[in-house]
Amino acid sequence: MVNGLFGSPANWDVLAEKIGNKETLSSFALLAVTTNTRIQTFGGIDIGGDRLVVEIRAYVAEHPPLKRISVLVHSMGGLLARYCIGKLFNPITQRVCGLIPVHFISMATPHLGCDGTGNAQVPFIGWTEGMPLAGSSISWALGSAAAPVASVALGATGAQFFRTDGKASGEQPLLMRLAQDGEEEGTQFWSALAAFCTCTCYANSSGDHLVGWANASFLRADAEGCGIEEPADLRDDGWREQDEACMEEDSTEAEHILKRLQMLRWRRVDVCFRDTRTPFFAHNLIQVTRRWLNWEGESVACHVADQLASIEQLASRYTSP
Repeated sequence: MVNGLFGSPANWDVLAEKIGNKETLSSFALLAVTTNTRIQTFGGIDIGGDRLVVEIRAYVAEHPPLKRISVLVHSMGGLLARYCIGKLFNPITQRVCGLIPVHFISMATPHLGCDGTGNAQVPFIGWTEGMPLAGSSISWALGSAAAPVASVALGATGAQFFRTDGKASGEQPLLMRLAQDGEEEGTQFWSALAAFCTCTCYANSSGDHLVGWANASFLRADAEGCGIEEPADLRDDGWREQDEACMEEDSTEAEHILKRLQMLRWRRVDVCFRDTRTPFFAHNLIQVTRRWLNWEGESVACHVADQLASIEQLASRYTSP
């Protein structure tokens, strides 16, 4: 379990509890990683990912009975994890750190990075367009300033979010590289993700000021949104094949990443907190980052545990060592 920006292992307490209460998941060894906490997450996705590689290798070495690996991530943690599994992936054996890759579950992860407009738009920038009088001007100003401000405030991580890294050296932005395979060892990022038996993405359809629905769900911003289903306003799209939209040609980096990731078979779950007391805390509600503050998201944690138990029964038939 990998936390997001400025997060900590404690952010997983509720989800770990829900998963641990499932009898069918009693064989799971739960690891809430500790190497990327608080301001450590500002140092860069690659730097944090390398720390994660060391931690997972050490954990696997200390627990030789382990045979399989699954990944549960929130927000930036999804990017850290995708970098890490690429480094640990063996394309010959199709294993991650010597283990069979089984489930990859992301929650409100900005897989496309961040932009001032488009599918990767940071939602709070878009919200300003609806302000009276000068809304469009404010939105344009925020969109223009977002990348340089993020680079200053969040360091290397901010530059990587907005895909402005690598310009000085002529390299592709890190998020572009995470959506494909490199020629060097430890750069098979796309194949590593594709090796997982199941891939699921949870996305907030509204109220998430940091990560938009299209960004977290690998869909275009003008696609159909969330339906309502009690108790957590959840809609499970099930397993969907590659969308026709991903085959359209587009030159933007976000569109390239979208097209690459849509080639994988994702299970998409839309979440809506609009009827809760704190709908604009959706980014934290979806994970129940702090139980005392984000308790209204516990139904999502239960859904994750229930779905993990269900798909585990299916996947275990095909992943026996």
